[in-house]
Amino acid sequence: MKNKIVVVLILTTITLTGCAEYQKDESFDTELHGTYSDTLGVENDSYYAEWKYNFNKDDTYEHSYKEIIDNETNRNVDISGDIISYEQISDDVSKITLDNDEELYKYKNMLGDFYEVEVPDGKTFDLHIDKKYFGYGNWFDKNGQLHNCDDEDSCECKEYYPKYIRKSNIIYCKSTIEQKNNYAIGYYIFDNGLFCPKYTKEE
Repeated sequence: MKNKIVVVLILTTITLTGCAEYQKDESFDTELHGTYSDTLGVENDSYYAEWKYNFNKDDTYEHSYKEIIDNETNRNVDISGDIISYEQISDDVSKITLDNDEELYKYKNMLGDFYEVEVPDGKTFDLHIDKKYFGYGNWFDKNGQLHNCDDEDSCECKEYYPKYIRKSNIIYCKSTIEQKNNYAIGYYIFDNGLFCPKYTKEE
């Protein structure tokens, strides 16, 4: 009888969770110097983009961006310059200011954006991050949906955006591909705000 109860509980758990898969947090502490990158699409496919930042020990940097559409290079940008400042803004996050006034934030082995907001408790919550950070409003709602909207006061847009859920200090966003039940790391939560990773340090 006890074995039957265990089986029922397992099946119930699978049904409720839908066998969701969550991206493993593979972040680790590392120094600033090195190369950070991100890609979109697949090489030799119809669309491919690649971003890279390389930070040197002499406080200089190189930044490159390449975009290929239908096997033709649409953009190929290379920029270099000086790192103006590198400062800790919390126990976890550092701010990098480049000589072109660009600001990047570093958390462990990642670069990205940082938003000074107070995140409410709970697996889902109501939170609006206004235009000064994104160029448009970014909304988390209590129903577990994350979406963008130009209206800073209220949002009634019906466009489809991903579901999200908070687990500990990570906000996971669900894949927008139909029939996929995968959740990727979208944000890390800290006492003084949200970090959104964009680039990962290469090994």
